Amino acid sequence: MRSKSRARGRATSINRRIAFLGVAASAFAACPAAALALPGPAAALASPAPRAPSSFTVSPAPGTPDTSPQTQISLLGIAPRSIESVQVTGAVSGAHPGTIRAYSGGRGASFLLDRPLTQGERVTVRARIRGRAALSFSFGVARLAPTPPVLNIPIFQPAKLDHFVSRPDLLPPQITVHRSSGASTGDIFITPLPSPVVHPESNNAITIHPVGPGGPMIIDPSGRLVWFDQLKPPVYAINFRPQRYGGREVLTWWQGSVTASAFGLGAGVIADTAYGTVRTVKTGNGYPADLHDFVITPAG
Repeated sequence: MRSKSRARGRATSINRRIAFLGVAASAFAACPAAALALPGPAAALASPAPRAPSSFTVSPAPGTPDTSPQTQISLLGIAPRSIESVQVTGAVSGAHPGTIRAYSGGRGASFLLDRPLTQGERVTVRARIRGRAALSFSFGVARLAPTPPVLNIPIFQPAKLDHFVSRPDLLPPQITVHRSSGASTGDIFITPLPSPVVHPESNNAITIHPVGPGGPMIIDPSGRLVWFDQLKPPVYAINFRPQRYGGREVLTWWQGSVTASAFGLGAGVIADTAYGTVRTVKTGNGYPADLHDFVITPAG
């Protein structure tokens, strides 16, 4: 359940320069950019023209020892209509029926299994592709370690939160903007979170002391709230920024939960300038997206 503040109705100025000023809130440190491709055209935005791979390749790569149990079988660099059949057989789980889903622009296709593979087993793939020799390869399936518990700390510090008579449910953190002589006049895009305390002696476990709910937030140069997408713990957001997708301005951020071992379980979110979600971008093969920057590539 989300509560959204729309103090100005629309993000009419997301193309202006963003002021990265000193703010009395901090986010988890983001890792280097991880580019994610968007699967097909968005309902509200036209996708850019895709770039076809230069040669035929498959994924998982033959001989991979630790593939996800929820992997798909990807055939890249060929016309989807040339794929006549795909057979996937697990040494333990047996034959796996599935569906072939084509990529946009004729870049290839993926065979989506109807059920997961069994951890630790060996898998054989056989495919028939028109105009090519029959394809056969195998790979191993990983034995997954348990996922650490997520940080779920619904603790509020009311004195550090803003309160609105018209929206008592909306509790954005109070933000202090420290100006400098070279400060921009643009709006500020943040995802306020308390700084995590890392404990190296405990396998890099972390603890945090939140002020209140997190979420993507826009404030004006004076620190006044423009928009806040309030997320309910244990869901948080990072890396909120304006980008371009399909030739239009969009707002993007990473959203998900954070484990006690300091990695994320989430996805990328793309919203339009009216703050409506047009895409949720997930990583492939059953893996959640970690706490990385969410960057839309020129190819979409």
